[in-house]
Amino acid sequence: MIVSQSRLLSHSRRPHSAHSCSMKIIVDDRDPAIKYAPAWKTQGSNGNPHGQLQEFQQTTSQSGGTGSTASFTFTGTQVNVSGTLGGANEAHLEFILDGQRTPITISSAPNPRFHYPVFTSAPLVDGQHTLVMTDNSSDPSPFFFDYLIYTTNSRNSGQTVLIDDADDTKEFALAVLGPWHQNNTFDFMQQTSQYVGSQDAGGAIQLSLILQDGDTLSLFGPLTSTDPQFTSGLPLFVEVTINGNPSPFLSEDAPLSGQITFNQRLFKSSSLSAGRYAVSFEYISGTPFGFDYMLIEPGPGSSRSSSTSSLSPSSTLSTNLTAASTTATNSKASSSSSSLARPTAPNHTSHTGAIVGGVVGGVLLLLIVCVWTMRWARNSRLGPGNQGRAPSQVIQPDVETAIGTITPFPLSKSAVADLEHLRTRAASPEPVTLEPESVDVRELSVGEHIQPHPFQRTVALPTTELVRILNERLRSDGLFDEDEQPPSYPPTEAGNRVSR
Repeated sequence: MIVSQSRLLSHSRRPHSAHSCSMKIIVDDRDPAIKYAPAWKTQGSNGNPHGQLQEFQQTTSQSGGTGSTASFTFTGTQVNVSGTLGGANEAHLEFILDGQRTPITISSAPNPRFHYPVFTSAPLVDGQHTLVMTDNSSDPSPFFFDYLIYTTNSRNSGQTVLIDDADDTKEFALAVLGPWHQNNTFDFMQQTSQYVGSQDAGGAIQLSLILQDGDTLSLFGPLTSTDPQFTSGLPLFVEVTINGNPSPFLSEDAPLSGQITFNQRLFKSSSLSAGRYAVSFEYISGTPFGFDYMLIEPGPGSSRSSSTSSLSPSSTLSTNLTAASTTATNSKASSSSSSLARPTAPNHTSHTGAIVGGVVGGVLLLLIVCVWTMRWARNSRLGPGNQGRAPSQVIQPDVETAIGTITPFPLSKSAVADLEHLRTRAASPEPVTLEPESVDVRELSVGEHIQPHPFQRTVALPTTELVRILNERLRSDGLFDEDEQPPSYPPTEAGNRVSR
């Protein structure tokens, strides 16, 4: 079956009136929603990727051999398939839509024909449909699959909407105002495009959109200088407004005289929030402004699946139940994990307490060892007899000084003479070294000197003790007669003196 070009063009340019309020979803050949069996070629034998500037997204796919298939499931009311034809062989394709088979044979052409609509379905009942395309051409096939477009009454997340310059859909209230000029060839999407140049005043595009959260709006068109009437060497300048607010336009330099650059993204908005938008493009000056098509593209957070629905109601229910079961299982696992994780905190705390306690205990033990070492070193210096005695208990009396501080008291003549004798002996004493343990209680001879202990401080004896020692010494030396008693001593600030 050979399908004429005029018939295909009539299908592509005139959407069915019953669906004039619907929208078109475009699906690129590289979309994962399209299933290939076996895999189709995405590059030539020379290693260069398939795709030219005129083709959508600059990509195409070629069958891997005779009988290769590509299938796609969608929900909508119509579908068409477009691609590029090139080569000397005829293209033999077969389309099966919902079980209905349609063979297509397309004659060869000396020049490539881009955006060629190889298949357009009749209007469909709104619902789920499956299209299977089989390439039965001789290898290598002259057909390069570019994209498919299906019409739907609603848009799901992740789908890209196509707005062609020739669409008369009321969904977007598209209006092309002013003296625009047509340029309809195979180089343009749906083989139609329009442009306005420097000789035209008031050339503008207006439309109304309902966008999903994160959507962006892009406008594609050619940069041309092929029409001598509108050729300009100045950059293209277009004023864009979105809901009355100006939006920056990508300024493009004019192409060389007589040349045209196809499929250029002339404008792309920032990500927009969900809502209704009024958008306008007004040509101001510069090289001609070409309008080929627009795309409403989903934001980066949206699912990129282009199939409206590839699940039946029963499978959707099954999927929902599976998702609910998975959520519940994850919730239980999370709960179990949380309950198992709860004892971890006390264990962690107890380990911390043990570590702190160990550190404190170690510090205390170190202090005890240091104190014991210091006491041991001190006792070693004192000797065996004084290991338990404090330094303040070791008395090193200075007898000469003590005698000089005795409060005078009345003595007999013989006692006075003996004192003079003692002072004489004290003038040239022989040093006597005392052991520390005998210092406290030893009675000293008058005039004796004690060599201070090298590690102990010298302590003077109280006056009362010195007087007692002196009296004992005088008595033992016979300085008093047996019937003569030592005199009593007057009271001092420390209390009454002891009488002997």
